[in-house]
Amino acid sequence: MNLRSKTTSVIPRRGFATLFAAVVAFATVSPLFPATRSEGLDKPKFEVFPVGEWPVSLAFDGTNIWVVNSSGSSVTKLLAADGTTLGTFDLGTWPSYAAFDGANIWVTNSGDDTVTKLRASDGALIGTFTVGDGPGAILFDGQNIWIANAIDESLMKLRPSDAAILGTFPVGDPRRMTFDGTNIWIANNYQGTVTKLRASDGALQGIFDSGGNYSFGVLFDGTKIWVSNPGYEWNEETVTTLRARDGSSIGSFIVNPGPGNFATDSKRIWVLTFMRNIVVELRARDGARLNTYPINRSTGDILYDGSNLWITDQRENTVTKISRLRP
Repeated sequence: MNLRSKTTSVIPRRGFATLFAAVVAFATVSPLFPATRSEGLDKPKFEVFPVGEWPVSLAFDGTNIWVVNSSGSSVTKLLAADGTTLGTFDLGTWPSYAAFDGANIWVTNSGDDTVTKLRASDGALIGTFTVGDGPGAILFDGQNIWIANAIDESLMKLRPSDAAILGTFPVGDPRRMTFDGTNIWIANNYQGTVTKLRASDGALQGIFDSGGNYSFGVLFDGTKIWVSNPGYEWNEETVTTLRARDGSSIGSFIVNPGPGNFATDSKRIWVLTFMRNIVVELRARDGARLNTYPINRSTGDILYDGSNLWITDQRENTVTKISRLRP
């Protein structure tokens, strides 16, 4: 790992919360739909729920939304049906991202190089385990837990039953990850590339150009890989699609400045753009723009729970739920 990468990483050792600090100070927009508007069954419905301090990421366990509060060193559990708070549970220092393994919630703690495992049913602490340097993005592939260590520039594979480390694999400045059923794909921020590793053994399958600078988000829609390219100052506007089979480029689509995280229902792609805090909805088949949802909040992460979109607001310490999505 070179010195420049170590000292200028977008995600410092304090944790993923600081990734968005430079963005939220000027990322505001007037919404087309007020956050609490509910009149008209044909209009999207926006609801806002309080969570902990500086919510940076989201996970879904099939019934509940889990919100990682980075500055609060906690995770909040909300009932997805109505946003009721079911509990807030302590984590390590500067928690970053979360994943659900079918029974437990795993949360990386970028400030103390650990991952916390909580029982999803009641939030009980099962264990805290040491991982790599600067753990951030986390993913469950159906069998194992994968953790991207931003400072180490490595990907770590853990056994869910006891958090035993099954392997550590070099990558380049990793950010978000996705799983295509066979392979793990990792966006490499400074390199503007995406790394593809075989999940069974971590073997490198290729490193592919993301089509832009400073790759951040990555998503598998069932057919293609989507990559967001926000640029160094979060002022670039494109997302790129790659063929999952061989990483070849399919297309590039303009959204809004600072595209970051993704969500999908396999037919639609939602792109959260940080600079203007707008959710852009694209048709998965061809990238055509279908809708936009202004949020008017300092956004961080986005999640689709099968019916609704959830977006974190780091400045106001809330999450926004968008229901009655436009067809």
